[in-house]
Amino acid sequence: MNLARLNLNAVLITPSESSAWVWDPAKKASVRLRLGDELEGWSVREVRSDRVQLERQGERNTLVLRDYKNQPPKEKADETQADATTASDRE
Repeated sequence: MNLARLNLNAVLITPSESSAWVWDPAKKASVRLRLGDELEGWSVREVRSDRVQLERQGERNTLVLRDYKNQPPKEKADETQADATTASDRE
């Protein structure tokens, strides 16, 4: 399984449980993961506030929660660029 296609969307940590939601665009579905769960041969070893640690046959991999607060949404960036292009076309 190619882990690069997966996106860690959310993490919930409470005193009794830690869960993470991973989006798989190929399946168009989110999967809830908890400590010890399996995801296509990868075992969830750790759930932290910003990442999930997976392990398979001694190999470790980490899915990191994206930080969107400092990045404009793609749609807004595209609209701004389109507006600038339209304005320059008018001149």
